[in-house]
Amino acid sequence: MQIRDGVYRPEFFREENGVETVCGEDLNTYLNHEFAGRKNLLLVVIETSRLKKRNAIKEEQSKRESDETSRDKSSDKVTIYRIPEPIHKLAVLDKIRIDCNESGTFDIQLRQDGEH
Repeated sequence: MQIRDGVYRPEFFREENGVETVCGEDLNTYLNHEFAGRKNLLLVVIETSRLKKRNAIKEEQSKRESDETSRDKSSDKVTIYRIPEPIHKLAVLDKIRIDCNESGTFDIQLRQDGEH
């Protein structure tokens, strides 16, 4: 991850597309649809209240196409948030590098502060 001038700007960043993000409850579905089989992914954990333009986050419902290996069709619905500007470094809480499991999928367990 490269932070320059106080902001995180992904290599693929284009102003018209913004940065695509998802909430924790949609993370596995999103990763398994978009990145199945990939290794060395970088997850950036952000705090939305620390973004420069908090009201600029746009929510859109996206029905992801199911592949034939998906058994639970109801899990295909993912809420995507697009952040139209680069992410300020103060909004970055953590950076996590991950690999898919042996079957090529992701199964990430999230824990909120205070949970054990």
